[in-house]
Amino acid sequence: GNTIGENREELPPGLSPTRLAEMTIKFFNSVPKRLDLPTADKTETGSVSSADENRARKINKYEGLRPVTMCFEMTFEGGGLSKTRTKIVSANITERLVIAGYSWDRILQYQLRGREKFNKKLIPHIYMSKDDFPPGMDTDHVLNQLFDYIESWKFKLFDALSTGGVQTEEHAHPSKSSADGNLDPKDA
Repeated sequence: GNTIGENREELPPGLSPTRLAEMTIKFFNSVPKRLDLPTADKTETGSVSSADENRARKINKYEGLRPVTMCFEMTFEGGGLSKTRTKIVSANITERLVIAGYSWDRILQYQLRGREKFNKKLIPHIYMSKDDFPPGMDTDHVLNQLFDYIESWKFKLFDALSTGGVQTEEHAHPSKSSADGNLDPKDA
């Protein structure tokens, strides 16, 4: 064809290097940009690498731990940490939880076993950021705040379900809202 190949020493006649660069830039600017996240189609055909699958799984777990991140942010900001620093510290802790394989469901399971078991399981991941906590705050305080945060949402959800304050569609997805109209921490 009329392309530069291994045996060609020059560009086709009438095509300068500047023109070739302009055409290349124009081509790449016209191609729609897309995320390289695995889709259902790619997964079914088996064309997604295991690294892509792991990355997608971690993204899902990170999103699932959004209520945990929110609780950390409220705790640290309430303790006097700046908003920027709060976001960084919260994200670091959440990332460690994701790397350790924690999901929202797994954290809920530990929370159901009681405060002592909950703290024992999560403290290694929280402790690593203790130097970034606001003055006077320790890992036990952060974990107790998270435990109480989850506990309060369980009660709100139970009340909403038991009083019939949840619509029929929401019975199928009870984590979407509660009787007082607040979002579930997972959806925030």
